[in-house]
Amino acid sequence: STNVEIARALRGKSMTVVTNSPAVAVEVAGVPDTNLVLIGGKVDARSGGATGSEALSQLELIYPKTCIVGACAIDPETGIWGMDSEESTFKRAMIRASESVVIVATDDIIGARGNFH
Repeated sequence: STNVEIARALRGKSMTVVTNSPAVAVEVAGVPDTNLVLIGGKVDARSGGATGSEALSQLELIYPKTCIVGACAIDPETGIWGMDSEESTFKRAMIRASESVVIVATDDIIGARGNFH
């Protein structure tokens, strides 16, 4: 839901959006001056994003300038955490592939830990 709100806030900006989230894609599809690349594969029922080997293979072909990633939990000592193994693996790959990273989190996420680093 956080990334959908970010997509709404960025509507109308000249940009290329690469996402594994159909919900984010809907927000930017057809917007003038916005190029949309939708990463596909198995869509996780909980997160609503494509994960797994197919999504990771597609991500390997992309070098994003800025990665805006939602976090399930952020611990100041141990870093960013997720609740699902495949989703966390995908987010790690996005972060590694990107020139810069912006982590988006609400107050309740800061100081928490998830199941997967």
